[in-house]
Amino acid sequence: MKSFGVYSMIGALHYKFRDRILPISEDYQKAREKGINVRLWDFFFYFTLGIVVIHSVKIGGILVVFAFLIIPASLSILFSQNWSTRIAIGWVVGTLVTMLGLYFSWTIDVPSGPSVILFLGVALLIALITSKLNLFGVAESKDTVPETTGDISNLGETESR
Repeated sequence: MKSFGVYSMIGALHYKFRDRILPISEDYQKAREKGINVRLWDFFFYFTLGIVVIHSVKIGGILVVFAFLIIPASLSILFSQNWSTRIAIGWVVGTLVTMLGLYFSWTIDVPSGPSVILFLGVALLIALITSKLNLFGVAESKDTVPETTGDISNLGETESR
C-alpha cells in the first residue's frame, strides 16, 4: 500500500507539472528559450523517477524493473514520433507481453520475472525486425538521430547562461 501511495503522488505531481517537463523532453533549447528552468525540472523529474525505481526494485527486482523501463519505450520509438502514440504502444505491448510471460511462467512452472523479461526481449527483437523491414509502412525519419560532427572536445563542459 505504501508503494501505491508513492506512485500515485508522483504520478499526480508529474501530471500537474507536465507543462514544464514535456517541453524539455521534446526540445531542450526551445524550453530554455521559453524561460523554463531546465535544470530544476530535469532534477525534479529524475529525482522522482529515482524514488519510483527504488520502490519498484524492492518489489520486482532490478532486472525486471529496468526491462520494463527500457524495452517498451525503445520499442515504441521504432514506430512513432508522437508522444501519445508512443505511450499507447508502450502500455499495450507491456501489458500483452506481461500477460504472455506470466501465462508461460504459470504453465511450465518457471519464475515469472525471467519469463516476462524473455518475452519483452522477444517483443523487442520482433519490433526491430519489423521496423527494419518496414512491414507497417512507417518511414524512418531523419529527425530521430541528431547529426553530429564527431567533435567530442567539449563533452564535459557546461553551457553558459
